Amino acid sequence: MPIKQLKVFKRITLGKGEKRTVSFTLWREEMSYWDSKNEFVLDAGEYNVLVGASSEDIRQTINFVVMK
Repeated sequence: MPIKQLKVFKRITLGKGEKRTVSFTLWREEMSYWDSKNEFVLDAGEYNVLVGASSEDIRQTINFVVMK
């Protein structure tokens, strides 16, 4: 699996000094992948959501844990 993958994209335009709360849902199916047994799985563990202007300009990181 790649270290980083784009899962959700939402373009937000802000004026200078403007702030806005943005929310999105990251569904289980978007985090899952086909394994070598041809099963659609989601591995337990810690995941990081990176929010930013680009993959080189990360502005916020949110961590969450998937339990088995």
